[in-house]
Amino acid sequence: MVEVLHQNWHMQGFTTDKENGYMYFSFTDSVVKVNMESTMIAQVHV
Repeated sequence: MVEVLHQNWHMQGFTTDKENGYMYFSFTDSVVKVNMESTMIAQVHV
């Protein structure tokens, strides 16, 4: 399970990069990168 905290908007998209072991979640105001163990790697506010 992946829990992204402090998101005020809904998730708009999701994709995986299985080759490199990452998942990406797109929200209204940010993009979040997590590894396959569900650890957040980066979050960029857009």
